[in-house]
Amino acid sequence: MTSSSQAQLQIAEHRRAIDALDEQLVALLNERAHHSLAIRALKPACGMQVFDPAREDQIKQRLHALGEGPLRAGDLDEIYGTILKVMKEVPSA
Repeated sequence: MTSSSQAQLQIAEHRRAIDALDEQLVALLNERAHHSLAIRALKPACGMQVFDPAREDQIKQRLHALGEGPLRAGDLDEIYGTILKVMKEVPSA
């Protein structure tokens, strides 16, 4: 088998792994959205504002502590900034 053939097989293997991870990520993001919607519904009863910048800072600090690379803190901030933005915009059922 040539080096090119081996590389193509490895690429296909990595792509299958990425596809499986993407399926898990979508399922986890939907699960997160359900929890986010539940919290959003409960906040008024507690006199809390929907947007809580302190909580977002807590999330980011926690993620920075979890990060082991190769994603850097700034990368995680960008990804989770988008996730948090989308979670705020998910319509209630």
